[in-house]
Amino acid sequence: MSGNEARATEYVAVEKGWERETNGAEGEELRDPNIVDFDGPNDPDHPLNWSTIRKTTTIVIVSLTALLSPIGSTISAAAAADIMHHFGTTDETLGALMTTIYLLGYAFGPLAIAPLSELYGRAIVFRSCTLLFTVFNIACAVANSFGSLVVYRLLAGIAGSCAGTLGASSIADMIAREKRGRVMSAYIMGPTLGPTIGPIIGGNLTAAAGWRWDF
Repeated sequence: MSGNEARATEYVAVEKGWERETNGAEGEELRDPNIVDFDGPNDPDHPLNWSTIRKTTTIVIVSLTALLSPIGSTISAAAAADIMHHFGTTDETLGALMTTIYLLGYAFGPLAIAPLSELYGRAIVFRSCTLLFTVFNIACAVANSFGSLVVYRLLAGIAGSCAGTLGASSIADMIAREKRGRVMSAYIMGPTLGPTIGPIIGGNLTAAAGWRWDF
């Protein structure tokens, strides 16, 4: 770096309030105090340094959520006729709406969930969305009008999109790159199988206990 460039960098650093940080034999480097990072590679709070039990537990929870959420997208498909009969409608478009409105929320949910996870952390967003997903599905089960059922399905789709939005990145935070393949393969089975087995589960639940138990 030339003398003029060094002075220019120093001026910018002073203007922005950057601090000097010694980096061994390489001398001093400028560090932006606004950047928040882990306290070195051995920081116990870094997900890469978590214990095997903690990593395994977290991955299982994330993977199960990633399975349940896609199941929710199609679980009501087999009960569409019963639901329409219960609410006194014969419009097949409205019957299909219960699935499509969920997928609409599933598509637009990540637009809010991803930025929120970067601002407040993945854990708090994941827990909040999982709680909301449960609440909205219970609301679907006790809905007393078709309109409220559709609204709750939309909200359940938005909350349920969290698993697909944050699942892969959460695993990447915990598992080193060279060991990530097998874990990601197991995780991706949830979003792949969920929509397929959803109607099977929903059909059996509807026949055995009624459509409300699908949710």
